[in-house]
Amino acid sequence: GKTEQTKEEKMRLAFDTLLATAKVDLPNLLVEEEVNFRLSQLVDQLQAIGMTVEQYLSSKQLTADTLRQSYEKTAREALTLNLALDCVAQLQGYTEKDRIAKTIDWLIAH
Repeated sequence: GKTEQTKEEKMRLAFDTLLATAKVDLPNLLVEEEVNFRLSQLVDQLQAIGMTVEQYLSSKQLTADTLRQSYEKTAREALTLNLALDCVAQLQGYTEKDRIAKTIDWLIAH
């Protein structure tokens, strides 16, 4: 028989679809802020384990540029998803409290 898709897989699929179809114009400043926030979180995590950014980069075989690019991609996706979820939530009239859960359920159903 057909294997059941897990909720995670359905969500991933729903998010991928959303990312593919959502035409969101993200202000670069917004992306920059998100990237900087994520980078500063990384720096904090590294400091907590006594590692420098340089050590981290060489352990991952990354450069500062490639790290930033990968964070930028993730940041864009996260921001796009947020905005897209907001749009769906508004269209469906979901409240702030349960908008994420309901929107995800709605996405999975469609």
